[in-house]
Amino acid sequence: LKLQTRAAQDDASAFTASIGQQEIELLVANINGLTAQAAFLTGLCFSYLSVDMYDSTVEPSSIPSWAQALYYVSAITGFLLLLLVIGLGTISTVYGSTVALTGQHLAAVQLSLEAMRSDQALIVRVFSLGIFCYIIALAVLIWTYEFHGRNVAVHLFCTAI
Repeated sequence: LKLQTRAAQDDASAFTASIGQQEIELLVANINGLTAQAAFLTGLCFSYLSVDMYDSTVEPSSIPSWAQALYYVSAITGFLLLLLVIGLGTISTVYGSTVALTGQHLAAVQLSLEAMRSDQALIVRVFSLGIFCYIIALAVLIWTYEFHGRNVAVHLFCTAI
């Protein structure tokens, strides 16, 4: 009877570990997806920082200073938040999977799952803030370009993607 009880417990533990590993794989896939999107948007935010809001046809003094300040602050903040998403996502997926695989017992999988769930919630919040800052920078840029009669099709296309 004791052997049958122990065998049933071992089967239940193996089944629980299997479900835990599947959930870890799902969390890793979700976090990697957010990280890839953050990398794309980080590149767009960097392109906002690497160009001026004006060119030879527009005088810098014609653009309101508050619009320039809002543009650069939101672009820099979005850039840094999206970089943070990339860093957190990388650390979470690597560390979470490693802890689950190298743990000595079933509790390692559960600890890894709890940590990755909380990391995913943090990553989603930071990603949302990064997108919000990116949209603010984009709105100011579109307003500035539209105000000066420029073509904004490229920025609208990138936003739609």
